[in-house]
Amino acid sequence: MFAPQYPTPIDATQFSLAMGKRLSQQTFNDTTPGPILRDFQVLLDCLGSDGILVTERSQLPTLKFLREFNESLSRPTHLSLKRPNQKHYAYAIGLFWVARSMGFAPPNVKRKNCLFASPDQLQAWTSLCAEEQYFTLLAVWMHHANPDALGDRGPYAIQRCLDFFGQLKQDTQPLQVIDCEPRNQKQRLDYYPALYNLALLDGFGLVHLETVKPAPGRAWSIHSIALTEFGEAILTALETMYPPEARWQMLSFNDPFHDPRLDASSLTSSSVPFTPDSEEYQLLEQLQGMVESQTENADGGSEDVDEAALLASLQALMQDNPERMEVMQSLLMKAVEENQADFAAIRRRLTIGGESELVAELNLYYDSFREFVPSLSQTLTLAIPEFNPNIFVFKVAVGKAWRRLAIPGVWTLEGVASIILEAFEFEDIDHLYAFNFLSHSGCPVSVVHEYAEFGVAKAYEVRVGDLPIAPGMQIDFNFDFGDNWHFDLLLESIEPIDEATMREPNVEQIGSQGKAPEQYPDDEDW
Repeated sequence: MFAPQYPTPIDATQFSLAMGKRLSQQTFNDTTPGPILRDFQVLLDCLGSDGILVTERSQLPTLKFLREFNESLSRPTHLSLKRPNQKHYAYAIGLFWVARSMGFAPPNVKRKNCLFASPDQLQAWTSLCAEEQYFTLLAVWMHHANPDALGDRGPYAIQRCLDFFGQLKQDTQPLQVIDCEPRNQKQRLDYYPALYNLALLDGFGLVHLETVKPAPGRAWSIHSIALTEFGEAILTALETMYPPEARWQMLSFNDPFHDPRLDASSLTSSSVPFTPDSEEYQLLEQLQGMVESQTENADGGSEDVDEAALLASLQALMQDNPERMEVMQSLLMKAVEENQADFAAIRRRLTIGGESELVAELNLYYDSFREFVPSLSQTLTLAIPEFNPNIFVFKVAVGKAWRRLAIPGVWTLEGVASIILEAFEFEDIDHLYAFNFLSHSGCPVSVVHEYAEFGVAKAYEVRVGDLPIAPGMQIDFNFDFGDNWHFDLLLESIEPIDEATMREPNVEQIGSQGKAPEQYPDDEDW
């Protein structure tokens, strides 16, 4: 997987006078520099009213919705196909992709296979001015939106669009296109820049597309593509922010969801002024263990800890060394903060499908363009769901057999793996596994066995209540990568937890059907 590095902020001296003037004179509203703000608001209106129905597996909008939404856009994608798919509606699916990458389309907990935008999200969006909305969408699209959400394993938009920009700059005339059928054009616009990116380039007013009515049996047909003056200014700025040698980089093969763009210092614990063999260091390790133990044993999976009890333990441990009490107390409180932050960080990775710092990305874009667009100030934050301690009712199926399990939110996925294997009478459980599902942004996410060398998190550190899932969503439990067993987990409902279950949060099997398959069938059964 490839992802762009953080952009390098630019200043006005890096622009020509003409380009700086073009950016400064640009107005932003529903129609200029392109209709992106108007059309994005149409999508948000759909998300905020009844929500959007999506397909069960890919969580992409249904064709019925896309057809209707496409017709409501300022620049609909014209098709002449009997059986179009979602990606044929290039502009509509591109807008949805950007919205979902911003966290505007989380699952609706009251309606299966439906995505919606909450009133708080919509209010946060409307509080931004037009300029802030435009550059927020630009930054999310170029830098933040993962093409995996559309089933596309190619590079991010910034790489594809800047490569395409280089091609457009070389041509003195608009790029002539026969149509968008891959077999009929050398440019392979379906891949570079990808049709949904091409439609968004037009929506943002960066290029001008001249389209023609498609012939029978043909998809979206483009006659020519030309840069706009504003598009040349913006894309030149992005070229400066992302020089070719630092435009993208390979994510770690062993951990494809780890983002090396993050400052390494932000991922490590605070420095400890003791050597590992010192008494203070060993005391601190004991206290860290107490913090983790308190959290694990808290009723309902609460992330709060009893600071008074921890301080009392610290005082007892420091009786013979009271002069170090203040330093140790400070480190203890830091350990508490980091422990609670760990849970939040895991939920963030699960929600967006990896590491990302959306606010930091937006600030870098704002810093680069504020010289020309002074109104850039307020940024949009990504909503991360809270921990849910309630009862998650899953129908777990393999082959023709299924078991219905009621699992409290405090259970880790490591424990869930053991319960599933026990429910289906698998005895040899010492194998790697992965829980695979889609994040809120639509990206594939894997939570894995502690010895597996991939995934966004390990199963022992993720609780069921941390998962960004809603009724109707499915999780694939892939057990034993050799025999490759796949258990389908369908979340049927989330039920309130009672006090008794909160005190003893055990898993309960509440239904079953069919004989469990043999883990290692005899040769004649194969």
